[in-house]
Amino acid sequence: QRRTVQKILVNQDHPNSVWAATSEGTFRSYDGGDNWELVHDVAMATDIIINPVDTNIVYIANGGMGSLGHGIYRSENGGTTFGKMDLVSGGGPSNFLGKVILDISKSDPDILIASIGNSDGSLNAPEQNKTWLMRTENGGDTWTVESTEDYSRVQGWYAHTAKMHPQNPDIIWAAGQPFTVYKTTNGGGNLAPV
Repeated sequence: QRRTVQKILVNQDHPNSVWAATSEGTFRSYDGGDNWELVHDVAMATDIIINPVDTNIVYIANGGMGSLGHGIYRSENGGTTFGKMDLVSGGGPSNFLGKVILDISKSDPDILIASIGNSDGSLNAPEQNKTWLMRTENGGDTWTVESTEDYSRVQGWYAHTAKMHPQNPDIIWAAGQPFTVYKTTNGGGNLAPV
């Protein structure tokens, strides 16, 4: 069985608090990595974000490669419990073949974006809506689809990303395959190749 670590993240306020997004789920260590605890057992965790103002708020992305828990999850108690975010009400997918990449605004941590790919790497992936760029402005309570520009294409399971400008969360860059960089200046609505 193949096992992977997708991301390791250190809590900026508590450097002995380390998180790992893995193919087996999400793990947390309170002693700098000497001991680990599985805190979220949904397979294929692909990304982790810690709120920089309140580090008890943690976001985890799951999806792709056989995961049965596709979606974005939030903890407000440092990882003791997690709740799944509602992406569907904002036009997002209930299920998808690829992975999710998250980013949080440095200037307003209530704003997050999610790059969601819908390809598993095969050439028979769905032809429409292979990529969703989603956004929340209230810490994940509600999400909206800002763009369905297919920048991840057949690499939706692996090679795509989206990042916000550190001072202006309306400026977003997204990239995927075939190695084209996209940019928007209005939070996602006019995403276009640079």
